[in-house]
Amino acid sequence: MKPSGNRLASIPVRITFGFSFMFYGVPKLFDLQTHGFILGMLTQIGVPAPDLMTYVVGTVESLGGLALLLGAFVPLASVALIPVMLVGLFTVHLPQGFSFMHIIGLTDSGPAASTSAAPRPRRWSPAPGRPTWLYEGRSLWPFRDRSAST
Repeated sequence: MKPSGNRLASIPVRITFGFSFMFYGVPKLFDLQTHGFILGMLTQIGVPAPDLMTYVVGTVESLGGLALLLGAFVPLASVALIPVMLVGLFTVHLPQGFSFMHIIGLTDSGPAASTSAAPRPRRWSPAPGRPTWLYEGRSLWPFRDRSAST
């Protein structure tokens, strides 16, 4: 059976979104600095069980992205990704004006964003009560060394 034109047209979209979800999801699981930053942000915005939800968000984004990339279980992956994206949209992106941005830290009023395209050194803020030494200069993410940027 030959794939229809509509089915082929979705392939670039699936690959783009799948790669994007994996690009942002995998560091939430394997990079201690990113994990600590997300944990601090979820704590600050009042998400219940932020420790658990940090892993849930990273896992949903990583596995959902992989499913989209491979074209496997796309409806199931989409249903799992929708709530994660809606929470991010309404709690992080819309309050910042929904521009192209990089979250560079946390302030008392919420996530601080930079609209500059130039990369900036990041100062990660771990969740309250977490030892900062746990997140400084350590990375389980094998493809980049963040110790030089902290």
